[in-house]
Amino acid sequence: MKLQAVIFDLGGTLYREGSRAQRTATINRMAEALAVSPVEFGELWNAGYNEQLHGGLVTCADYVRGICRQLAAQVTSNQVALAADIFSDSIKQLLRVPRDDAVHVLTSLKTNGRKIGLVSNAASYLADNWELSPLARFFDVATFSCSVGLRKPDPQIYLLTIKKLSVQPEECLYVADGKYQELSGASELGMSVVQIRAPGETDNDVERQSWNGPRVSSLKGILSFLG
Repeated sequence: MKLQAVIFDLGGTLYREGSRAQRTATINRMAEALAVSPVEFGELWNAGYNEQLHGGLVTCADYVRGICRQLAAQVTSNQVALAADIFSDSIKQLLRVPRDDAVHVLTSLKTNGRKIGLVSNAASYLADNWELSPLARFFDVATFSCSVGLRKPDPQIYLLTIKKLSVQPEECLYVADGKYQELSGASELGMSVVQIRAPGETDNDVERQSWNGPRVSSLKGILSFLG
């Protein structure tokens, strides 16, 4: 069956993965703005992050404020706003700089009549800024876990996107780096699956599933699977 659509993951796929050092630096700056322990703040931030992916439709400021309550920290609204802005700015900066070949690949897919979808496990403060991405204009459907209350590898988050694209799973190619068991989740639905593993991006390897299927080192590599 001819592949009619390509569905992408976001972080680590269309964008280079953020390093642990970068994430730690951002959290430390937020903690400094709040005058709280960066270690304690970071632990609580990370502990609650998965909840934000699964329908946690709160603002970044709300999330920061909630952590401060857990720390029994007395903070002002200005401190909370500053910490939230630090994180939001890091997200906006990320979204403005996709992989070098992303625009070329998405343009090629559009030119050849392929439908394009996005399935991302993401918190609201990323989803709310998606339109800042130079890639957003290429997508027919963008599905974020926080908006639909579903997370990969739940089959329903893929099926929701596939239905909106008006295709069948067997007509889709799924491209991702492999976090959240997302590759096997897509494969079990009958989608063709390709893992992207860019050289040097190893910080999040512990979170990636083992994958023996097709693999590419750049986004351009997926074009060879489409004929």
